[in-house]
This record gives sequence, C-alpha cells and structure tokens, in this order.
Amino acid sequence: MVASIPLLTVSLFRHGDRTYLPQPDTIDPDDEEIQAFISRYGGYGMLTDEGLRQHAKLGAAMKKRYLADEPHYNRTFIHVRSSCIERCLRSVQSQLNVMFPNEPVPIHTVSKEKEYMMRGYASGVCPKMHNFLFEEENTLKGDHQLVSEAHGFTQKLNCGTKENPLQCSLTEIEEIKEKSYKEWEKSMSVPQMHNLAGAALFGELIRMFEATSQGRKWHNETSFDESFDIHRLDDPKLILWSAHDTTLMVVHSILKTWNQMKGLPPYASSIQFELNPDNCITIWWNHDLDDLFSEDKKLHFGVPCLTIEKFKERIGDEINFSSLHVLQDRCSLHETFNFTSIHLVVIFMLFLIIIIIVIASTTKKKI
Repeated sequence: MVASIPLLTVSLFRHGDRTYLPQPDTIDPDDEEIQAFISRYGGYGMLTDEGLRQHAKLGAAMKKRYLADEPHYNRTFIHVRSSCIERCLRSVQSQLNVMFPNEPVPIHTVSKEKEYMMRGYASGVCPKMHNFLFEEENTLKGDHQLVSEAHGFTQKLNCGTKENPLQCSLTEIEEIKEKSYKEWEKSMSVPQMHNLAGAALFGELIRMFEATSQGRKWHNETSFDESFDIHRLDDPKLILWSAHDTTLMVVHSILKTWNQMKGLPPYASSIQFELNPDNCITIWWNHDLDDLFSEDKKLHFGVPCLTIEKFKERIGDEINFSSLHVLQDRCSLHETFNFTSIHLVVIFMLFLIIIIIVIASTTKKKI
C-alpha cells in the first residue's frame, strides 16, 4: 500500500499483448500456424490470453497500492475511461476483475472520431495530424517482429522478396527494431505531437490537479473528456485511462522523459500520476510488470518537488488550450479565425500607415 494516500491518482496504460496489426509479410503467405493464431483471438489487433494475464497482474498491483480502504466499487472513488478500441476495453476489464472481483464496473468511452484524449495523434480525430505520423513500413515491420518474438513466430517472417522469401537473420531483426524505434522518435519530435496530439490529455490532467490542490470540486466543471459523467456526488480519487503505446509515447515526449522510457512502451506498461497531500506530483513509469512502483520506476525531473506549476512549465504553454472546443477548432483543416486585440492593433497600424502615405502624397502634389 502507498505510504500516504494521494489526493488524486491517474493511471494511464497501454493495452495488453495482442495479435498482429495487420497481416505480416511471412515466408509462406498462407502460413497455417499464423492464421490459426489470428483466428483464435478473433482477428487483427485483438487481445490475447497473455494480454489478459498482464492486466490482471497490473490490477493486482493497483489494488494493493490504492484499494486498502476501498474493497468495493464506489463511483465517487473511481472513474474508468478507455479508448473505444476493443483491446483497450478488454484490457481494463481484466484489470478491474482483479481490483473489484465479481462487481460490474462501468467503463466510459467515446466514438473513435471524438477520441481527443487517447488518440489525439490520429488524423481521423485531428485532421491536422495528417502526414505528421510515422512511416508505416518501418513501424509495422518493427511491430510484426515484436509480436512474432512474443509468440514464437520469428522464423516465419520474410526478410527477402515476394519472389525469393528469406528468413530474417539476427542482424536484420535488430535493424528492423532500431529503424522502428528511430521512426517513432522522429515522429514524436514534431511540434504537432505536443500542441495537438497531447493537448486534451494534459489539459484534463492540469484541470484536475489544479482544482484538487485548491480544494475545489472539478467533477461538474467543463471537461476535456467527453465521456466524463458530471452527475456525481464527489470527485473521484482514482482514474484509469486505458490507451495505446502511441498515447504513452506522446506523454513521454511532452514530459521530456523519452530517454527514461527504456525502449518503446511494452504491453500493459503504465504511467501513474499521483498528486500527493503536499501538492507534489509523483510520476511512475512501470515499463514492465516486475516490481511495480519500486523506486527505480519513478521518473526524475531534477527537482525535490514537482509542483503543479513546475509540471506546467515542463510541458510548456503550447498545449494549454482553454477548452476541448478550442482544441477541436485548432485541429480542423478549416480553423475558425479568432479575432483578437493583436489583430486590432495590426489593422490600426496599417490604417495609420495608409493615412500617412495619403497625406504625404497629397502634400507632395501641392508642392
């Protein structure tokens, strides 16, 4: 159990182990063993039995740390939010089955095109993200390699051509992984990943942290999370967000902790944000399921206390949107023009210059 109960905890995690996304390039295009693996779990991108076990383990660690005084589901204590993708929904369900055995717990979500919180990096959500994401060939090859390693299919992948298929050598396997990592790193460095892709998620974190630290109730305020039910008696103390590896990468990139990530986010890896009674924020990066919440899993920011102000400085002003509506407008390819006092000053100066030119021209003619 945690030494002092946090005022607020937000747990953001990747779904568990899954099948390929999409069909990998294999030596035998119709490999029966791989087809059976995909069919067994219902298709591409589906959670596996191992994925369920991973989240059961994470759920056990969460229960030990946060639920000593909350053995039963209580909607004033916990709020659960998931990406609408099935593997995310099933992952958090597996976690909840351990945290609250035999108790149905509601999981909130929104439709795919409204997923600014968990998938703000997707062009289907934020059109301006088009062309700012990874080169699919490199990242998909890397993903296929990782799935194959997890399920014993490495020798089935094709590193040759369609006409001359060849098994991948150890050197080629490492090159595939390295290219995938570099491509992700490059993708996360573009400004749009910061000021658009992570804006709703960090906007919601800041909204909750600031209100909680000030003793102000926030559950009935305007939220960046459209799934949040405002009809509550109190603010929840524990929030679960079930998401994707890209979501976690965006968070690390914005926090400037990419070098502390120790490789791309594995299945069921999680980031825990804890706002403590002294208003310091502790952030845990459980990059594997061994020794969860051990001291070496803390992210370091070079300060003894990561205050909310320091947290905001860390992420920068560029993702500070006043509301989800403003973010939606900024994401649009046909962004609404917002007239501000700066525009008024510019127009006035242009008008003044024109007047001066006209007067000067008139005076010159008289001379």
